[in-house]
Amino acid sequence: MADEINGIITKPFALLERRFQGACEGAGYTLDLLFGSLLRIKDIRKRKTEVMEQISATAIGSLPVVLFTALFTGMILAVQAGIALAKFGQENTIGLIVSASMCREMGPVMTAFAITALIGSTIAAKIGTMKVSEEIDALEVMSINPRSYLVMPRI
Repeated sequence: MADEINGIITKPFALLERRFQGACEGAGYTLDLLFGSLLRIKDIRKRKTEVMEQISATAIGSLPVVLFTALFTGMILAVQAGIALAKFGQENTIGLIVSASMCREMGPVMTAFAITALIGSTIAAKIGTMKVSEEIDALEVMSINPRSYLVMPRI
């Protein structure tokens, strides 16, 4: 009976310990990958083509998503500001408020969110597919450092 009670009490703590340990291992692996890739920044001259492809994909590939995000955010802001300003008879300032707030505050934040989500998921899908199809292992077999070839140009 005492063993059952002891097991009931300690089981959640053991589960919590395993999850915390897994989170710490994942964070350690991620930091090791980041710092190892940053140390490979010296290979940027060898990887000019890959770096330029990543810059192009980030800048041009995310442009439609950023434009749609800005367009719809601006429209929603204009409607909400119009409703609030109509109470005070200041409908003529809606354009100024929307343009100022989108250019100064909301535009850069919404752009950062859109680019981070789009490019982050694209990179994760590409590298995940390469891992599943064992292309990363093939790079290692050919003595090509995956951090230098895959991760550094994307950073």
